[in-house]
Amino acid sequence: MDRVKHEEKENVGVNCEEKQGHARAVCEASEFNDETMERIVLRAELTAKMSDELGSLNFLSNGSGGRYDDTLSYHVISNRCQLDPNQCELKLIWLLQLSNMFSAHLPAMNTEYITRVVFDERHRSLIIVKNRREVIAGACFRLFPKRGFSELAFFAVSHDEQLKGYGKRLMALLQDYHTSECHIYHILTYADKTATRFFKKQGFSANIKLDKERYDGYIRHYKYAIFMDCQLDPSIVYSLLNENGETLKKLYKCAVEELNVDHNRLYEGINEDGDTRFPLSKIAGLEHSPQIPAAAKQHDVEIKRILDKMKNHKSAWPFLKPVDADRMPQNDKTVEYPMDLQMINERLDRGYYVHERLFIADLRRMLNNCFKSNPTNSTYYEAGYELCAVARRLVKRAFPKSDIFPELPSFKPH
Repeated sequence: MDRVKHEEKENVGVNCEEKQGHARAVCEASEFNDETMERIVLRAELTAKMSDELGSLNFLSNGSGGRYDDTLSYHVISNRCQLDPNQCELKLIWLLQLSNMFSAHLPAMNTEYITRVVFDERHRSLIIVKNRREVIAGACFRLFPKRGFSELAFFAVSHDEQLKGYGKRLMALLQDYHTSECHIYHILTYADKTATRFFKKQGFSANIKLDKERYDGYIRHYKYAIFMDCQLDPSIVYSLLNENGETLKKLYKCAVEELNVDHNRLYEGINEDGDTRFPLSKIAGLEHSPQIPAAAKQHDVEIKRILDKMKNHKSAWPFLKPVDADRMPQNDKTVEYPMDLQMINERLDRGYYVHERLFIADLRRMLNNCFKSNPTNSTYYEAGYELCAVARRLVKRAFPKSDIFPELPSFKPH
């Protein structure tokens, strides 16, 4: 196995898992009946017909806004001279160009060794050819059908063709070739440290899923490179993954527009009438707005329950209202951020606590202020210790997965 080298600037593309995750999210977003789905699909088809972005079907999207034109072609080639003396001379020229390109990307590796691997009849190469003359990208690999994996030896894109999406496209075609033609679902490679980011975006991982006994002894290991594995899914067409993702995004947008009756509709403004207040439901256009998610409601309910129990506790009296500065002037010097149950309740009403962590942080600040500004033998310290124990128990019960809780001080009053 030969080290794989790839320029960092070719690191474009989207992780396959991210695309699959987005597709699942779109499918699970809502449940539609047949009539609604027909309207959504019709809207999407009309939008596509009016869009200038579709272009000709003879172009292949490169996933980064550009297109591949008909000057490019894709070929799987290998040196078959021993089996076929009349092998096409053009393919041998392409193999020589590919070998030279790999050598340019791997100056530290012996050129003769690279040439020997590329021309080895056991290795195949997937190449992108421009104008039927020039090899601009290529991947050299060896199949082990009985072992269930393929060894990627070299992978590179010509320096003059960087940042055009050819690397991503080449990898997608290579993955499709393995699943559809070879029925092999693991590609193993040793990636240079500068290339690992690119490979991760194309679905490779340092977490090897293939059993070690299936590849051990069949590939060569390298000390200063990262061993990676790409586990392929036969149900995925990798060369269409990006296009399908874009189609799903457009379909999702059409679904939002179809299901939201007030989308892009302009209503009259609200007439100014002093300090008169009225519910949001009376504002035209908001009657169909989505309601607060159940999880968010439950989140506020738990915080409210904790606050009510703390305020009703016998030790809550020092914390019910802000500290009187005239009665306790030392607080101005020792407490930088005052906090009390009244202020926490007001923040809850304003919707400040979008996450329980903010609420717990305010509880900790309130109690720590008490421990910091009062001696350990005072009634305030004792009340704070008792209320902290109550708060800690309530918060752990309501938010057991939280990473912070009210902390009891080291000194426990008698």
